[in-house]
Amino acid sequence: MRPTELLIEEHEQITKALAILRSMAEAIERREIVPPEAAERLVGFFTSFVDQHHHWKEEQLLFPALVEAGLPVENGPVGVMLHEHDVGRRLVHVLRETAPDLDRTEDAAGHFAVAAFRYADLLENHIHKENGILFRLADQVLEPEQTFELQKAFQELEREAAASRRNVQHLRAVEELAQIFLDRPVGAAGLPETGELPFP
Repeated sequence: MRPTELLIEEHEQITKALAILRSMAEAIERREIVPPEAAERLVGFFTSFVDQHHHWKEEQLLFPALVEAGLPVENGPVGVMLHEHDVGRRLVHVLRETAPDLDRTEDAAGHFAVAAFRYADLLENHIHKENGILFRLADQVLEPEQTFELQKAFQELEREAAASRRNVQHLRAVEELAQIFLDRPVGAAGLPETGELPFP
């Protein structure tokens, strides 16, 4: 599997998580209470899987290879992607700070919803640009030897992640939260009245 193909597969999981985030923000707009523990689990996915795993592979492995192949950092697609990663981190920081208080203050819920919509918009557009432009460009400009070295580095990182199981809980959280926030209506009909989630 080419490195770009693996990143595209990961984008599918990220896109599902963004749909959950939108659903949470929409519930807040309807003045429904989103359980803080649900929001915190989702933010954990964005922090660990998206930033520390997916974006790390791009920033530390793919993007340097593209620069070595001749793509500029400034005024080029790599620079745009790096900037959007930074903006995303700032928005995730807001989500992380406000998630614990979703059921306590309207201010926290409001700030969470605004950051959620902005983050979802940002990453959806970001993914569209990477899948449709940057990754296709990467497949064209990277030499076979560069692609092979990237594959080895990606495989090693995936082996380390599998051994530590650091991504398992976050991927599981997305699947479980999707059952609550995507597969059935959110709100009184979708969440338990106690605010507790039907999984550990």
